[in-house]
Amino acid sequence: MTQKTQPKRRKKIKLTLSSVILLVGLVVFLVPTCIFGWFLYQSSAKTGDALFGNRFSNDLNPAITSTQISGLKDALKATANVENVEISLKAATLRVSIDAPDPLVAADLSALSLAVANVVKATLPIETYFTATDVKKMYDLEINVYNLKDGKDKPGYVYFILVKNANMATWTVQEVSKAVNQALADELRAEMAAETLTSFMPTQTMKVSVEG
Repeated sequence: MTQKTQPKRRKKIKLTLSSVILLVGLVVFLVPTCIFGWFLYQSSAKTGDALFGNRFSNDLNPAITSTQISGLKDALKATANVENVEISLKAATLRVSIDAPDPLVAADLSALSLAVANVVKATLPIETYFTATDVKKMYDLEINVYNLKDGKDKPGYVYFILVKNANMATWTVQEVSKAVNQALADELRAEMAAETLTSFMPTQTMKVSVEG
């Protein structure tokens, strides 16, 4: 008689409580580690790539073109009492700087700032380019008019600034070369001058001789 061989029984793996806790701990550790590693890989793979964006997306429409700026500059050069014109367009602000003849006084420069604003208005209508709506931002306008380009501290220096932000109903004009409160300004200047004089005074040292 042939004796039948019985198949070997596989040993069942018994998981102890400590083994279960260890496996759960490994899973909890590996899942966030793998996710973090994936994000780290994605970031390193894109290192050096330029990010393009426009914080004025859907705004500044219509846009001010270089052709319009060139035409505006020519028109301002033909305006009376304008010696030099500089125009820049940065960060959604059209900035116009006008150097006027030195002998002009405050009344002349005040009138000139309004004349320059009207020239800008004729080339770039205020309602179209410098007025925002509920859904669209537009340009700000700043006009600087002065008579002494490098004479900030000289007698007769006059400086006016006309400002029209896109959210303003109309523009405002201010003489920035003249203090709003002259008495307070003079007091502050005197205090600053006194502090400067004190800081530059030589320190006196006492010499003590010791006889021995």
